[in-house]
Amino acid sequence: MAIQSAVNRVVVQVEAKYIRNFSSILRMAAIQNNTSIEPADYVNIIGKVISAPKSISNRREYDNFTQHDIKPGDTVIFSNQVIYSFVQTDPEAEPIYRNLVWYKGKEYFFADITHIFAVIRDGEIRMQNGYVMVENMEKQAKIYVPQNIKKKISSATAIVSNVDKANPELKVGDIVYFNPNVIQLYQINGKPFGILSDRHILGKGVPDYSRLAQLN
Repeated sequence: MAIQSAVNRVVVQVEAKYIRNFSSILRMAAIQNNTSIEPADYVNIIGKVISAPKSISNRREYDNFTQHDIKPGDTVIFSNQVIYSFVQTDPEAEPIYRNLVWYKGKEYFFADITHIFAVIRDGEIRMQNGYVMVENMEKQAKIYVPQNIKKKISSATAIVSNVDKANPELKVGDIVYFNPNVIQLYQINGKPFGILSDRHILGKGVPDYSRLAQLN
């Protein structure tokens, strides 16, 4: 019998938990109090789907989330928190991973559906549940937010490189405005990108074709 997903959880298997020697970095951070660690620089964020959830709960935090486009055998891109959520009781010891389970001698991770950003199938990146992949991030001046919010907020722009096809309002190549505090920054094979939820996008700008050409 294979391992089965719980409600809201996708079971994934990764080739390695870290893309760099994380244990030595962790020890240095424990020794030097001012040392900070960016999980996205060290944690693997790609894995293989072993089991998809049969259902998603009706709790508020799961509104509009679905598992229908996630299948066993898919490759998925997920949040660094799937692996990075752990307890470190001793800098010299292996961390205790909150999402890790062992089954028949193999390691698996439970990834909450809200932490699954995209499925890679047949070479295509298929964004999930309103997540948007962006590239070429640039900080902008403060802008006014509509809907009678009379204050300035920090903003940034980026070019949409992949988008959930269920969202008719966005397409690849769009320039989007967002608060830089909500973007999650990652890289795969040295190529940086950001992940946003479409609900965090403040607006769209006029396409800048010189920046758009950089995506190709």
